[in-house]
Amino acid sequence: QLPFFLGVRGNDCQGSKLKVFVYDTGNFSLGSLFCSAGQWGVEVALHRYFAASACRTLDPDEADFFLVPDYRACHYHMAPTFQQRGLTRIEGDDYHSVLIRNHKDKYRRGADADATFRKLLGELPFFKRRHGMDHIFIFSD
Repeated sequence: QLPFFLGVRGNDCQGSKLKVFVYDTGNFSLGSLFCSAGQWGVEVALHRYFAASACRTLDPDEADFFLVPDYRACHYHMAPTFQQRGLTRIEGDDYHSVLIRNHKDKYRRGADADATFRKLLGELPFFKRRHGMDHIFIFSD
């Protein structure tokens, strides 16, 4: 499954004529290998499926739908809490994991969830065109 999660194995979109524009959401979709495990994996799986799919379009004008990759469940659950204190083995840092590369850059604080989602919406240039009715968001938690 590694080639799939790295986005190097294409698919024929089950023969569908559907066209999906996949946004580049930068930090909102960091950590695909780590986030592909467990219940959050659906966020990564659908992102990777459509990114390597014959239904993907790079032309927003021909898109039927817009996929918004956002590994929110994974990012919120990897936020360090007092329960993980002392388990990281990073000298001088009791909260961030040495096992998760760039952990400080990937997790999100739950208290900022609404503001973070509004920020993401503001970065989607085609969202207002149909009031978001053609945008796909994946909430896997």
